[in-house]
Amino acid sequence: MIIPKTSVCFRGLSRQLSARFISTAQAQQCKRPRYANFEITEYFNRIHLSPTQRIFSVSKLTSVQQLAYLTLLKKHHLVSVPYENLQAHYSWHKGLGVSPTRLYEKIVRHRRGGWCFETNQLLNTALLSLGFDVILAGSRVFEPCNGRFGGLVHCVNIVKIGGVHYLLDVGFGGYGPPKPVPLLEGTGGIEPNGLQHIGPQAEMRVVKQAIAQQVDQTRRLWVYQFRRGPGEEWQPMCCFNSDFEFLPEDIEILNTHGMSRTCFASRELLLQRFTTSNEPLTAPGRTNMKDVMDGELDGSIVLYQNRLKWRREGDLKLSLKFHTEAERVEAIRLYFGIVLDKEVSEGIKGTASEIRGSWFGTAFDDETI
Repeated sequence: MIIPKTSVCFRGLSRQLSARFISTAQAQQCKRPRYANFEITEYFNRIHLSPTQRIFSVSKLTSVQQLAYLTLLKKHHLVSVPYENLQAHYSWHKGLGVSPTRLYEKIVRHRRGGWCFETNQLLNTALLSLGFDVILAGSRVFEPCNGRFGGLVHCVNIVKIGGVHYLLDVGFGGYGPPKPVPLLEGTGGIEPNGLQHIGPQAEMRVVKQAIAQQVDQTRRLWVYQFRRGPGEEWQPMCCFNSDFEFLPEDIEILNTHGMSRTCFASRELLLQRFTTSNEPLTAPGRTNMKDVMDGELDGSIVLYQNRLKWRREGDLKLSLKFHTEAERVEAIRLYFGIVLDKEVSEGIKGTASEIRGSWFGTAFDDETI
């Protein structure tokens, strides 16, 4: 029997189905993983957040207080949790998992870092647990060598505070935003003068515009841009749609790209973390973390293949080249706080990224990292 749409019966049935759909959606939302308070406490320990600064629910904070707390959490995360793809190199199984439980075990309990899908998803779950209004969004990274954006190989967090959306990314590296960046819809998405990045010159901004590869040029995306100083050309870094939420299932699928031969992460070893003004060159960040965190963000350390560089305020302060695996493993411990035991460190043997002797090297320009 076909029920007319105008009938009372049809309208009643529609309301029942709608209510059932809403309740199901709400139930699914409740199933989104959260960390318990004791797990959040361990996360705070991992990012070296002082006990006096810890807040377990932001629901009673003002918008100004929420933004200040979010900025504080991001700073601690960037300094304490490095971007790294060690699992694709120093491991026998090369497996990669991005469930909140798996990420908690790896990054918090085993004190490792992760690449963008790992670090941003861990932070996303932590922020949800604290009561922030936050989603994950997929992102395309700009490829300078091709002059175009690649596919969805990155993700970012979008946090809503006081009606304003903020870009939050802890997995992009040294050119990534060191603090939350507002998405300014009311001004057409334009921040003409940019926001200060790290150092007296570097700037960042987000603009809303179409990218050249789109068929429909009326549809605009947010484009995160960086430049080394005023007067220099803005360089696109990544783009994203803040209105399209990525689910954990999306991240799980995209994360498999990390093991593809076409992905740089499966071929090239890379670690990066931000540093503060209180870190001495001889013993960076691994002794008194309270003093370290009291400093201002001033640069980043990058280990790429067999080279390490530390830039502060835009200037190169330290450059090292490793000739043996032992030297590189020790640098990973000293500069990134990650300890690789003998079994794990031997997982790189026979791979393309292994340091096999002084012959190993790669074209390495000071501007590369």
